[in-house]
Amino acid sequence: MAVANITTLVGKDVYTKKGKYIGKIDDAMLDSERGSVYGLVIQMARDSFIYKLFEQEGSSKRAILIPHRHILACEDIVLVTMPDKYETTTVPRSAEQPAAPETAPVPEPEPEL
Repeated sequence: MAVANITTLVGKDVYTKKGKYIGKIDDAMLDSERGSVYGLVIQMARDSFIYKLFEQEGSSKRAILIPHRHILACEDIVLVTMPDKYETTTVPRSAEQPAAPETAPVPEPEPEL
């Protein structure tokens, strides 16, 4: 059995088993009746696929709870499983990459006389 101190997990990067970035560990939820960790609270990164999916659905969620049973590994990074419906869903291009900011055209230099 592997044991990790919860305080050392806070701030670690979280990825799916397919290598998609989710965000960072923010907190842990405890099951006081069983005396065990219920899951990890993940602060979603704004550029993560899961944040964009929630945003697309109109949700204002900024964090998600990953139950203990979906945590695969906790070392330098944390690996978790996600339901296939989330990992295989594609985010529309407009939500994936924001439009380039509008800028004024750069004026051509005046020719030297």
